Amino acid sequence: MASLDTTKDALEVERARISRARIGRRVFVIFVVLVMLAGVGGWFGLKTGNAQAEGNGTSIELTYARISRRGLKTPWELDVNRAGGFSGDVQVSISATYYDHLTVTRIDPEPTSTAVTDDNVVFTFQQPAGTVMRVLVDAEVDAGARPGRTHGVTTVAVNGEQGANVAYTTVVLP
Repeated sequence: MASLDTTKDALEVERARISRARIGRRVFVIFVVLVMLAGVGGWFGLKTGNAQAEGNGTSIELTYARISRRGLKTPWELDVNRAGGFSGDVQVSISATYYDHLTVTRIDPEPTSTAVTDDNVVFTFQQPAGTVMRVLVDAEVDAGARPGRTHGVTTVAVNGEQGANVAYTTVVLP
């Protein structure tokens, strides 16, 4: 009659193989826990940045997405400050390569005109009252945007006279 002892086969497995398998499972579990903690901590989400500049009596501050993902709402908010007030219309120029990575749903205030060149998208706004103008662009990173760095430059001109410009970069994650 054949022996029904099944422990003989289990005892023949090398201890080193068992130890490697145990270490592999522990490393995998630690990796999964770290990814989950990073997600809970907000490491994979949207991060904003600020860029500031001054020129010809005009100071600007731009709040933009430093890190974003495709399909996420992406902040782009420009504050233009001119101590003596604005002497005419305000032109805001955004790099075309940066603007092409966004799906824009609304710009507030509504520009009076928009011009597109090879390098820039230029919005012209009516002369604002007071010394501060805020431009809000309601947008999200385009679903077809490739992951990687997208560089942008925004220039502000008042009544045709160039004021300040800022350069910034948004990293688009997959």
